[in-house]
Amino acid sequence: MLLHGFPEWSSMYMPLMRRLADEGYYSVACNLRGYSPTASPEGEENYNYNLLKDDVFALASTAFGDSTPFHLIGHDHGGILGWFVAAEGGKNKLLSYASLSSPHPDAFSDGLYGELADIKQVEASQYFTMFILQDSATIEHSLWWYTLGLTAQTKYGEKFEDAAAFQKSLWW
Repeated sequence: MLLHGFPEWSSMYMPLMRRLADEGYYSVACNLRGYSPTASPEGEENYNYNLLKDDVFALASTAFGDSTPFHLIGHDHGGILGWFVAAEGGKNKLLSYASLSSPHPDAFSDGLYGELADIKQVEASQYFTMFILQDSATIEHSLWWYTLGLTAQTKYGEKFEDAAAFQKSLWW
């Protein structure tokens, strides 16, 4: 199973999924909450990591069967979600986990806070603090909408329709 990053869609994995299929592997990727009009509930509370984790296991159950363990790969924000999935119930359900670009959350936190903090990492990660502000897609003259949301579209037609739709991807 492949978890996409931000602000990307599951289609980012199409070339990899074709390669895996050529090698005889079955893979699945879906647009996570906030990236699909049919999977974008209203309200920030609907983007809690416990719910996102449950989505991953529900998809796995549908795709692979209730008792079939699977490999999990995550990229960027999907990588952080993958670490959470692995820690919260993945022990008996995952064969392996690979994060393509996100360090373990504990290591990342060490790089941001405390005696091990790296000032370059702190500076590079400051934009995250804007994501968690109220209506972050539209603050500062809609900075995030115009720079990330409006420009994030794929050759498959996936895109955020407006700032309100993009806000949902920021909530998780």
